[in-house]
Amino acid sequence: MIFPFDDGSGPDTHRYEQNITVVDGFGYGTIGADIHVFGDGMPVYLLRRRPAPVTADPWWLSELPSRMLHPRFATVEFTGRELELADLHTWRNSRPRLAVRWLHGPGGSGKTRLAYQFAAEAESDGWQVIEAVHGPGATVHPGSQDLRPAGAPGLLLIVDYADRWPHQHLTWLLSNAVLHRDGLPTRVLLIGRNPDAWPALRAALDVHQASTSTRRLAPLSGGTGPATARMQMFAAARTGFARHYGIPDPDEIATPDILLQPEMGLTLAVHIAALVAVDAYRTGRIAPADAAGQTVYLLDREQRHWADRHGDPRHTLGDPAGYGTAPAVMNQVVYIAALTGSRPPAGGVDLLHRLRIPGDPGRILADHAACYPSADPTHVLEPLYPDRLAEDFIALTVPGHDLDYPAQGWAPGTTDEILSEAPNVSRRTWDVPGVRSMVFLAAAAHRWPHLGHHYLYPLLLARPELAVAGGSPALISLATATHTPIAVLQAVARVLPADAHIDLDLGAAALSAALLPHQLTDADADEQILAYLGHAERLVRAGRFSEAIRYAEQGVDLARRWSDSGPEVRRLVLVAALSQQSVCAAQLGRWDEAIDHVRQAMVLRENQAVPLSDVNRADDLGRLSITLAGLLSEHGHYSEAVPVARHALDTYLALTEQEPGERHLRGAAEAAYNLCGMLASLGQHEEALPAGLRAVKTYQLLSEHAPGTYLPRWAEALTSLAVVHTELGYADAALDNTAQAVKVMQRAVRGNPSVQEPGLARALISRSHLLSQLGRYEQAVEPAREAVEIVRRCVAANPRSHRNLLVAALSHLAGTLVTLAHNADALTAAQEAAEMCLTESPGVVRPVQAAAALATLGTVLSSLGRHHDALAATNKARELLKAADGGDAHVAVLRMRAHIEINMGRHLAGIGAFDLAVPPASEAVRLYRRLADKHPVTDLPHLASALDNLGMLLPQLGEMQDAIASLEESVKILRQLEAVQPGVLQHRLAATLNNLGLRLAETDQTQRALDVAQESLTLFRELAATDPDCHRDDIALGVFNLSLRLHALGQDEKSLTTLREAVTMARQLSRENPGAHDALLAESLKCLALRLCAPRHRNTSAAVDEEAVAAAGEAVALLRRLYHDDPKVHQANLAMALGAYASVCVECGGNPRSAARHILEAMEHYDQLCSFRPLIFERYRIASIGTFASVLDALGDTDGAHRIRRGLAEAAGIPWPDPAG
Repeated sequence: MIFPFDDGSGPDTHRYEQNITVVDGFGYGTIGADIHVFGDGMPVYLLRRRPAPVTADPWWLSELPSRMLHPRFATVEFTGRELELADLHTWRNSRPRLAVRWLHGPGGSGKTRLAYQFAAEAESDGWQVIEAVHGPGATVHPGSQDLRPAGAPGLLLIVDYADRWPHQHLTWLLSNAVLHRDGLPTRVLLIGRNPDAWPALRAALDVHQASTSTRRLAPLSGGTGPATARMQMFAAARTGFARHYGIPDPDEIATPDILLQPEMGLTLAVHIAALVAVDAYRTGRIAPADAAGQTVYLLDREQRHWADRHGDPRHTLGDPAGYGTAPAVMNQVVYIAALTGSRPPAGGVDLLHRLRIPGDPGRILADHAACYPSADPTHVLEPLYPDRLAEDFIALTVPGHDLDYPAQGWAPGTTDEILSEAPNVSRRTWDVPGVRSMVFLAAAAHRWPHLGHHYLYPLLLARPELAVAGGSPALISLATATHTPIAVLQAVARVLPADAHIDLDLGAAALSAALLPHQLTDADADEQILAYLGHAERLVRAGRFSEAIRYAEQGVDLARRWSDSGPEVRRLVLVAALSQQSVCAAQLGRWDEAIDHVRQAMVLRENQAVPLSDVNRADDLGRLSITLAGLLSEHGHYSEAVPVARHALDTYLALTEQEPGERHLRGAAEAAYNLCGMLASLGQHEEALPAGLRAVKTYQLLSEHAPGTYLPRWAEALTSLAVVHTELGYADAALDNTAQAVKVMQRAVRGNPSVQEPGLARALISRSHLLSQLGRYEQAVEPAREAVEIVRRCVAANPRSHRNLLVAALSHLAGTLVTLAHNADALTAAQEAAEMCLTESPGVVRPVQAAAALATLGTVLSSLGRHHDALAATNKARELLKAADGGDAHVAVLRMRAHIEINMGRHLAGIGAFDLAVPPASEAVRLYRRLADKHPVTDLPHLASALDNLGMLLPQLGEMQDAIASLEESVKILRQLEAVQPGVLQHRLAATLNNLGLRLAETDQTQRALDVAQESLTLFRELAATDPDCHRDDIALGVFNLSLRLHALGQDEKSLTTLREAVTMARQLSRENPGAHDALLAESLKCLALRLCAPRHRNTSAAVDEEAVAAAGEAVALLRRLYHDDPKVHQANLAMALGAYASVCVECGGNPRSAARHILEAMEHYDQLCSFRPLIFERYRIASIGTFASVLDALGDTDGAHRIRRGLAEAAGIPWPDPAG
């Protein structure tokens, strides 16, 4: 739930919302951040401010030594990783706004301690530090977390155990608004044991334009000198631990030789060595001389503590029940907690009941909490810490080792019972006990072989699905352990899902890599080929495309050699190999290679003379034809794709009659869908309609029997059909299609969100686009925004596959927003889309898509007055479009060409280059005429816009009659279209009428100009009646123009009243959106000043004169600011305002010296303007000279004024009387 939140606490200008979710009666909220939740309301992750270090009682810490190893108690001063810490600070202070680093190393290497120190020092520098904790099973504290920056110079987010998060949960976290505050440096430190998840996540970060890096914590240097890292760290840890034990001189404790052993390169190993040395010194024991012995030493101290608590009457004082859990029972409970992790009390009680732990569960849980208090008082069963010690405890509790530590016979049975809750992969969540258990068992078995051989491996041979339930972390541990039997890996591989799964793909690829050498050993050629291809497919799913194509190529090479030397049936294997190689090439954007591979496969299959079913051969060829048509279409070869798609459809229609059933119906539906889209892309909509209807009908039929498979395809077919209906003028049918497509995809998403969300996004974009086409812009925004949000998640989860979709979604959202004058939001979306197009590798974003994105950016920039930037973006769009295949035969390319040309004309006009603007504007008219001849429903509105645009440019070259003809044709087209669909193009008609009125007025057709202006304003007011905010600027401009038309007809009083109304409206708009409406306000004020200084108004009062001078001065001030930002655009208007100010000062008794400065400045501007556009500005320059003469009169220099007027008259060929005569 989202509630507005504003505590009014300070000058923070951002608007924040408090996001609240309620779980088990507790509310968790964030201010200044998002909350992502599962369907049951459980947060996917929790965000919280970094808790301060806890100051613990030294006696309590020494009571159980392992407590001192927890970084939250900061028992040991930070040392030994100074270089790594300095590197983190360098990274923090680097230039990128957003930077993400993956810090990895084995368990116990000191990652968390380093992160704690880094966070503390960042906090001391004023940075805001936040922690993210994986939500399922994590603590949910009641109340809110205020995560607003509050003036912090930067934000640091720490994510421990990031390698255990599902990939999609991490991508959701990285899309959180808390990380994307404009201008706030933000750093995300992800901590994990291995870097396997990093490549896919790094690719997902491209969408956020994040700087990415990775660092591995190297082992601590060894050696015998006191300056080595291990020795320094040991000394610091010994001092810290000794202080808590009350030992005054820690140097009395000898440095053990164990530090020289290879396994002591871990920070945790050194700390354990120091802790064991200090505890042994304090208790009079002998410290073990090896790492395993030190682990046993610490676990013995745990056992001793349980016994001491149970036998110590001090722990029962004041409590009749007292501490009553026997050490043997506590041993079981600590083991259970290590496997399952903490959970709410009810879950803990249920777990102890299910595992048949003797005694009162409530009492046992309370005693366990006394030994291992949870960081969250609402949870029980806090596991042993550090994790590496917990893994050691699990391993040594299970029988099979020969260390002097008591293994427990109950451990395997207890573990079996816990794992009985392990879910299938579709229900895998971290809070289910079996999931964490598998991760910890696999990690422990990696270092303790007996755990694998005596328990885990036999278990997985019998129940391999348990490894799958553990997700990629468990699979990677199993695959990378050198002692995991091949039989276990094979058993697990057999139960992996056949399809891609985002939380398993990394582990499946690691498993495949471990198995591949064994699959190739003693395998025949057929088996080797299948092994290469299978491994390539796993690598593709894991996002390791460059590796994947190498294995696919090996498979193809082997298949070629093998097929040449054996029976012809072997060519079927080569067909499969080429198909796999095509998939890999397409994923890397190597379209030509992908197409070539499929074509080779088709030739092989067509020429095979083997005793196989003709139906099977036809089915194979139909499938390959569909693939080839899709690749050709994806690469823009529509003309080539159509006959291939027709052949595929004909093949499957024949097969459907021959053998009815799902197999061939599916092929027919897919072929019909592809053909419909390709024909539509070529503008052949009449031909596309039957194919589109067939696809929709067939997919609907298939969805009744297999909704999980066919619902998305049905929705895609509906969306494609909507495009065809729109082009043919069936708007109501198209709206029905898009609405049904959205509903169908929402149903599909409920079943499988990660797979089906891209389809829902496409359906939403299509519906939003159609609503925009029909003029329903406000309705179009919501589906456009929802689509962008969905596609962001999709790109984060699978970056390579959805780039074009995100570009399309962002560009469409930007275009919709700019139409509604939401320019800032539009710019953000348009810039992101354009940057993706320009930074991606060639082939990832299609040229037409990239050109469209840059053209949209140009439109948005132009709306903000940034005409030079708009021109640069549109020029780049022009260049990209030249790279598009298909040429003018492809309607989308032709429309994009016309769209870019019309925008080029507008942007060139925006910088004052009118002579350069007319040619592209004329070309846009030509292209749209050509399109409108074949597609009138879609392209007549575009033709009207192009004619309107041309009509506004031609007068700048003196071609007034041509301009009026162009505008009148535009009005005629729009009236015809409005008659067919009332209201859809009313805004466009009103705007074009307004432009026509301007041109009529300039040719002295005053009455007609007034009639047109009144009609335009009436239409705008009708639109405002249903949507007031959207048309206020249109009405203000219409009122201003109406005042000019009334003045031209001599209706002065009515004109003045109307003009004052225009000033009031423009002033209000300017206050609400500074800069966007200043030009209209300045022009209105200038006209008001000139109108007030007319003789009929000046004689009314001195106040009127003062009002006139003030209005003229305000107009000049506004235009000076605009001119400073964009001189070329606003120079002419500034010159006119300066001249008007001088005239008003002369007429209304203003300061003549100020008038002189203003008119001289105006004359300088006119000289510059006339140097490149004399036709337009010469008359204004001459008028400014006349105003200068009047100013000289006001200053008393009548001779100077006389000379100027005489010079003007002589230049114009007008006789000038001789004063002497």
